[in-house]
Amino acid sequence: MRASNKVVGWFFDTDLRNGHEGLAKVASKEKYDVENLKCGQLVLFLNRKLNAMKIYTAAYGVLHHKNKEGRPYNFYALQLVPQFMNGASIGYDQALKAAVVKHFAKAYPDLSRRLSEERA
Repeated sequence: MRASNKVVGWFFDTDLRNGHEGLAKVASKEKYDVENLKCGQLVLFLNRKLNAMKIYTAAYGVLHHKNKEGRPYNFYALQLVPQFMNGASIGYDQALKAAVVKHFAKAYPDLSRRLSEERA
């Protein structure tokens, strides 16, 4: 888990057919300079249906993820994605599980504890 990753920009209704240069243009229209991201900074681009995303990382890296079921992403989970990213995976499923645990921790402590144990 890399807690040092942080989302510094969000873009919705993005044409994900764009590559590095196209995503950089989308971001530059909103005054984001993705070509000068610092290590650990991420910019998320989501499609219109909110079921696919690209993440622009420092050093011109672009990761792509599409929700398996085709459903829209959970925004609580998207906020946690940076914590579960590694070099080869975005970790949305782990972020979604962590979001559920975090959301229900106070109301259902037994469920939260059980889910936390399964995650470990």
